[in-house]
Amino acid sequence: MALDDRIKAIDNRFTKLENITICDLLAHRKELWTDGYLGAAVSRDDFYQKLFNTKINRPVRNYVDSHYIILSVILEKIYGKSFEKIVAAEILAVLGLKNTTFHGLGKENIVSNNFETVNGKVISDIYPGIVHDTKARVAAALGIYVGHAGIFTTAGDFITILKSFIDGKYSLLTQQSIERMLIHDNVYTDIMDIMQGFAQAKKIPIHDNNGDLNKIYADIAKNLDDEEELYLKIIRPYNYGGTRYKNPLAKKNELPIGAGDKSIIFSGYTGPIFFMDFEKSIIILVMTNTCHNSKKNRHERYALSQKMITELYGYALALVGRVI
Repeated sequence: MALDDRIKAIDNRFTKLENITICDLLAHRKELWTDGYLGAAVSRDDFYQKLFNTKINRPVRNYVDSHYIILSVILEKIYGKSFEKIVAAEILAVLGLKNTTFHGLGKENIVSNNFETVNGKVISDIYPGIVHDTKARVAAALGIYVGHAGIFTTAGDFITILKSFIDGKYSLLTQQSIERMLIHDNVYTDIMDIMQGFAQAKKIPIHDNNGDLNKIYADIAKNLDDEEELYLKIIRPYNYGGTRYKNPLAKKNELPIGAGDKSIIFSGYTGPIFFMDFEKSIIILVMTNTCHNSKKNRHERYALSQKMITELYGYALALVGRVI
């Protein structure tokens, strides 16, 4: 199997994904929609029927959970066994992880992932030990384990996984895969197209600014009553491993300013968030709990996590400097 292999060539049950590759899913290059909400599936057959009828909704870069769910099914097709058994054999056993599982090991050891207050009420039914994501929770009840959510782990196990990417042993990923993960896909053009299309629709004139994304963004934003409308349209620069590298638009960059091109970041809906600088061999893992009841919205909580990453990175750089 290669990263540029087409999904349908591996599993022809995905009839509507003719030209979608493994890399397209890993880098979230196309917005894919399943044939109905997977969290509403009433049986295994219903779940898979919705999944196998996945289609391209928009040919734009956008994260969708179905990308990873499809990848888990592709792995099952290749290995001939369940995704749960693949993870156990190819990751947990290889790295000797003892505290990572698809099943909660005990409520007393698991942080609560209750939702924040919604319509004035605290949503409290996602208590410790319950898979937070509805699709993954429904799938598990049907005996299906998916690739986007539902795994419980600890900081120790997580760090062991991340260290395997920089220790030179290539226990999980080959050197070629890691090198490709650090290649920057060209998102400059995509962001420029988004901003130009937005400005045209709003009848906002754009000055050339020598193609400077940041100046053009500022040029458009000053003409808006609510900059958020434009900000939310700017895509995240996902790479070939599902992580993100530095955004050429500084206002939406998630990495520390001083981070080099061989740096990545990853954050999920519930947390945690991790940052890796491959060039300096720095790993920062923050075990956040972004769904817990809070007066701050999701974006504000992510901003706090990113602030911690930036401050810890500065501290780590100082330590690296002393060692050198």
